[in-house]
Amino acid sequence: MIRSNPRTRPSPLLTLVGPVALVALAGCPKQPTTTAPVATPAPVATAPTTPPPATTPDATATPAATPDAAAAPADTGPVDPLKPDDRKQLQDAAAMLGTRDPGKAGQALGLLNSLAVAYPDLAAIPYDIGVAWHYQGNDDEARKAWLRATSVDPTFDKAWLNLGVLQQTAGHLDLALASFQSGLAYNARSVDLQVAAINDLREQKRYDEAIAQAKAALSVNSRAIPLFCNLAMVYIETNQLDLAAFMLTKAEEDNGGGNAQLHATLGQVYLLKNDPGNAVIEWQKALTIDPFQMAALQYLGAYYLENRAYEDAQPLWERAVATAPRNAGIHMNLAICYRGLGSRFADKPDDPGSVASAAAQFAAAKKEYETALSLDSKNAEPWRDLAVLYGDYEKDYDAALNAIAQYRSLGGGTPAELDAWVANIQKTKAKAEKDKARAEARKKKDAEEAAAAAAAALQQPAPAPDGTQPAPTPDGTQPAPTPAPAPTPAPTPTDGQTPAPSPAPAPAPAPTGTDQPWGTPAQPAPAPTDGQPAPAQPAPAQPAPAQPDPNSPWGGH
Repeated sequence: MIRSNPRTRPSPLLTLVGPVALVALAGCPKQPTTTAPVATPAPVATAPTTPPPATTPDATATPAATPDAAAAPADTGPVDPLKPDDRKQLQDAAAMLGTRDPGKAGQALGLLNSLAVAYPDLAAIPYDIGVAWHYQGNDDEARKAWLRATSVDPTFDKAWLNLGVLQQTAGHLDLALASFQSGLAYNARSVDLQVAAINDLREQKRYDEAIAQAKAALSVNSRAIPLFCNLAMVYIETNQLDLAAFMLTKAEEDNGGGNAQLHATLGQVYLLKNDPGNAVIEWQKALTIDPFQMAALQYLGAYYLENRAYEDAQPLWERAVATAPRNAGIHMNLAICYRGLGSRFADKPDDPGSVASAAAQFAAAKKEYETALSLDSKNAEPWRDLAVLYGDYEKDYDAALNAIAQYRSLGGGTPAELDAWVANIQKTKAKAEKDKARAEARKKKDAEEAAAAAAAALQQPAPAPDGTQPAPTPDGTQPAPTPAPAPTPAPTPTDGQTPAPSPAPAPAPAPTGTDQPWGTPAQPAPAPTDGQPAPAQPAPAQPAPAQPDPNSPWGGH
């Protein structure tokens, strides 16, 4: 059986360094938080103090950095240009976006569009418009809105981050890096942009540049734990585990601990050093601090899946899906979890409750696989896992063969491996069909035999009163059953009196023998002599008549 392995390395767009993950969900705080990341109102900015790019933003291009903008005079202080009613409208829109519901996002979009006309110089409004489009699945319009936000305020780092994440999602790591570096040109102290740039370089395996970027960022933000974590990830990927552990423990000591991202990354170091016990402890610490820390959710969830602890893995992957609903890999891992839970129940086919539970878990797994395919239709892995689910667990061999064909069409597996898999399923299918036909034939035969036995039982005569069976008649048929004798009627009562009781039985004959207590027995008659007849025997004495009982209800009769 082919086993699906969880994805042990979190997606770079969502988990390794927190801030990029939060940006991908849009509208979230810059720094890792201790609660679930939600869309919140973007900071209300004053009119930009740096000149916007000279050209009109193009939705298909990444804006170039303008280094001179970083030298613009600092703002003298924020001034809230929003009227109270308009501020409430902006907050209501942000609350709707916090649900991540496409319908609510559409309602928020209506509120934001009216505000954008009234306040064209507030970058927060086009930024939240982009968030609304993103939640409705229209990233083209989201990109345009975020570009407008960077045009209004080039220091607005969230907009640059989201533009880069969209490029990463499309597989354009170089263009994503250009977006991050453009934002850094306007806002060099943005930890989020620094982390994103390091992460992008690491994904491209440009490790030396990533280390240089991290060290330069730390010279500006020496206490920024996300920078330490990302530098540690570079060391992890270059197999410098001791250096990674040193960086993380030093960051914890310098900052007093209590950072979820730091514990999540340190847990990964322990795991790679073959210390899973401490790894789990660190991930649990991270999730205690922040239940939605994506790196910890995925690392610990993957560890549980690897060890088939599906009950422990389920809530972690469900939380991860709720946090990143558009990540295909996370849906895949949740599907593997559901499939594993279903297999536990499938091991008890004689228990109706277990059968129903298995069916429910398998249905949930299929839904997650289908969601993963809808998010990434070119990924072959969901089809492979569906083939396993159909063939090994649901015994739907035709569906399994179709899934393997889809897996093959997307370049999954080797021809030899897939041919062997198909042959095995076809063999199993043929055997299952034979077993089914044999079982149905046996069931039919048993039913016929039971029906014949029941019919024969209906034709059997009732047994005789003494328990014997009557002899058959000459023609071979069974005789009619003999009726039971009628009971002897009681004596007819006279003069209206109660019927007399049945007479007492006759007395037993007197015993013979010399030792009887009631007298000497009669002597035998002498034998006849000379042909004379034997003398007649005297008649036995008649018993005296019974005396009437004066107390008898029948009187003296």
